[in-house]
Amino acid sequence: MKKVLKVELIKNRHIFKNVDIDGYIYDEIRNVRDLDYMKNKVKKSIDWLMERYEINDYMDLELNLYVTGLTVALIEAINFCNLYGVGLVLYHYDKVLDIYYRQDVYLDN
Repeated sequence: MKKVLKVELIKNRHIFKNVDIDGYIYDEIRNVRDLDYMKNKVKKSIDWLMERYEINDYMDLELNLYVTGLTVALIEAINFCNLYGVGLVLYHYDKVLDIYYRQDVYLDN
């Protein structure tokens, strides 16, 4: 069974009600065209989260990723999850209902 972590894409972009966030992928993004930075940051952040929550293998992890920012940053997170076998579910904010709704992501893993 996979360990599920609730993670925001970019730190402090939203205020979360009724959601206990376990961490984040990016603390900030200074240059949206620096894809190497973003790719490396995803790996560093996920490795840190795995160490913090005592998860030993990428395939034992599922991210519930709260989409709080840039598409280019989201794509790097999706690519990482696909490459390393991390399960992924996206959560998007609905301003009208003031809730996050789920979007399953079907990866090759």
